[in-house]
Amino acid sequence: MRCGDSSNLFHSKEIKTLKYRNAFHYVAGGITAWISFPNPILGLTLALTFLIYEAMNDWRKIDHSYHDILEFLIALFVVATGLKIWEIVR
Repeated sequence: MRCGDSSNLFHSKEIKTLKYRNAFHYVAGGITAWISFPNPILGLTLALTFLIYEAMNDWRKIDHSYHDILEFLIALFVVATGLKIWEIVR
């Protein structure tokens, strides 16, 4: 990187921010699945709130929020499946 050339620095910060953003969506989906087992109404409320937030965010900024929703749903599915298997095996 040349002195004064901040393009690589900006790119690395952008990637770091993207990793944290992705991690947040996976965590949010996992927590929603975990909360849904004892209280399905609260889990549904959390999921709908997240989906509405992402839809409004995409409408306002057009940032392809479907990626965020996909990450959320993947975590929701994986954690819910794991919890159901744990419930059956236990």
